[in-house]
Amino acid sequence: MYSVVEIFTSLQGEGRFVGYPVNFIRLAGCSMGCKFCDTDIKERETLTAGQILTRLSPAYSSIAVLTGGEPLEQDCEDLVDALHRVGYKVHLETNGKRLIWLRLGFDWISVSPKRQWPPSIGNFSKANEIKWLVPEWPFEDVLEVVQAFPQIEHYVQPVNDRLKVNKKSLQQCLEYIARSGGRLKLSVQLHKLIGVR
Repeated sequence: MYSVVEIFTSLQGEGRFVGYPVNFIRLAGCSMGCKFCDTDIKERETLTAGQILTRLSPAYSSIAVLTGGEPLEQDCEDLVDALHRVGYKVHLETNGKRLIWLRLGFDWISVSPKRQWPPSIGNFSKANEIKWLVPEWPFEDVLEVVQAFPQIEHYVQPVNDRLKVNKKSLQQCLEYIARSGGRLKLSVQLHKLIGVR
């Protein structure tokens, strides 16, 4: 059984798959308590993996994104297996703290590390992409991980206001990119810019 906040279709607004249509499965629970979190995870219902599958739209997209909250605070093994069995590519959005769950076989892992409780350096190696929230992460800390893991796609992303891009944070992101020697890209939460979920 899974504690689920919502299931919906939309465009991926961040990272490598920005603009792709996806099925989002937002799971409840997160122990971080970030002040800038833009997700209300209080409302929830309890569903089986099978019930979750019936609410997805395979005609809209063959990608299912587990997001949160922090999805890995729940045991996702049955859900990931069920999604794979019916043909979904399964993407994970995580803070990276619990990436011991890699055995679940996600098709794409997007890590958004949190400054107050960062993943161990080894957990970064399990990511396909890392989204660095700015100004939460200083440039020197970002560059250290970028240099250690050049094979991973690295993005800087403004810590945005609820419904619009924070211009000061965006300017810092652009400065990071200019200093990075081409190793950082920008992620701007497209869904907020165009007014979709």
